[in-house]
Amino acid sequence: MVTTPDGETVLRLDRPSTVSFTGRNGIVLTVEVADGRVRVRESGCPDQICVHSGWLSASGQSAACVPAGDCRPGSAGPLPPETWTPSPAEAAHLSA
Repeated sequence: MVTTPDGETVLRLDRPSTVSFTGRNGIVLTVEVADGRVRVRESGCPDQICVHSGWLSASGQSAACVPAGDCRPGSAGPLPPETWTPSPAEAAHLSA
């Protein structure tokens, strides 16, 4: 799931994909899904902390791009979930 200031988007983890999201201040994040993992591949933010977070593959992991308005990709964990819907605890962690 990717959480942005505009809402949440559920990404399928069983198919490779690349999706771009525009956050605050026009900052674009490119999120990549491959091999059941997710990462911020590119970001227009100045510090690139979200990009350096690397691949997320375990339940509860997340990365955040604060300059883009706290856009967060998170991972469902081990293969093979077709889509990921967070548990209440994970949802609370992502919205914190």
